[in-house]
Amino acid sequence: MENKNSGYQKRLERCEKAIQRKVPDRVPVVANIYAWAENYYGYSVKEVYDTKPELTYDVHSRLAKEFDFDAFFTMGNNVPIPATNALGGGHYIVTEKGLQVSNLSCNVMNEDEYPLLAKDPAAYFRDYLLPRKYPVLNETGEKAYEALCEAFDKFGWYMKKTIEANMRIEADGYPVLSNGAINHPLDSIMDFCRDFSGVMTDIRRHPDELKHAMESFNDFLIHNSCDGYRKREDSAHFLFCATHIAPFLKPKDFEEFYFPYFRAQLDYAMNTCGYTVGVFMEGNWEPYYELLQELPDNDGKLVCLQENGDCKKFKEKLGNKLCVCGGVPISLLAFGSEEEVKDCVKRMIDDCAADGGFMISTDKGILTLGDAKPENIKAMIEAVKMYGTY
Repeated sequence: MENKNSGYQKRLERCEKAIQRKVPDRVPVVANIYAWAENYYGYSVKEVYDTKPELTYDVHSRLAKEFDFDAFFTMGNNVPIPATNALGGGHYIVTEKGLQVSNLSCNVMNEDEYPLLAKDPAAYFRDYLLPRKYPVLNETGEKAYEALCEAFDKFGWYMKKTIEANMRIEADGYPVLSNGAINHPLDSIMDFCRDFSGVMTDIRRHPDELKHAMESFNDFLIHNSCDGYRKREDSAHFLFCATHIAPFLKPKDFEEFYFPYFRAQLDYAMNTCGYTVGVFMEGNWEPYYELLQELPDNDGKLVCLQENGDCKKFKEKLGNKLCVCGGVPISLLAFGSEEEVKDCVKRMIDDCAADGGFMISTDKGILTLGDAKPENIKAMIEAVKMYGTY
């Protein structure tokens, strides 16, 4: 359904033109804020993420009105904690500081099982990985069935509340750019199957089996994410891809074990399906800039937020392939002065925004109150409005 809110249309067009590597009326400023908002407005993070996801709207409505961002990268409400809790707990736990990776080991896949993953990823997860990760599924009879039904019910309930919250924020005039997700096979194997140490060992000891499994798994992930994705009419909303293991890889290993599958995902999503993709490049990707020149050509369908590294160099090297997002360190928002924040924003705009294709945001997600002073967030937005008009 078309959103006829004039403020929404103006903000959406601003983001869309930047992502298309065109020149908008002003540099967009995009919120990359998570549990900071709940803490700032006095909500229980555990309640919002666990039992009352509809409160996400209340929190972000207040955030949007007070700070007046152009858009939200995401509202941080896309992890269905209640569903995994019904099975005994999952990859994340909720604290009053937000989502944290649980202490449970993710190494639940044996190193000799890559052929099984390669043969049929869905069957492998169903028959091997999930029963190991969630022992309740090994129970016979009604107990396992009831747990699975409860998890599915809570998943549907949670995602319904999440979608409703996102739609209400957009009806208020603020785009929520993340509209789906796609995961890299090596990140998924690390996160859910073998853990960090297991994957790094397998790169050395089982390289061929790992690559063969990733080829099959990548095809599964691509079609699972893209074929059911509901594309919006604009080019600003995107499939979100969070990268994890990439910055820990040697350039040679990145080229062999990461980049081919990353490129295949982007090519299918952008050029076969016509979707926009938003990538959060965790860590420092500077060692890979030359190889990233081989990213698929696209007509303005790729936006990347780089966590570490030089934004100016990033734009110079890859501005012909993608829209650069980021530039403001949360360390500056936490410890700097308002004037230092404004100086940083001005420098980023001078360095990166001259020909469009740039959006201001923070280099990392703002999680706790200690990550950013509210007056510095406001200073960041004020500086964009002051210096970012074309």
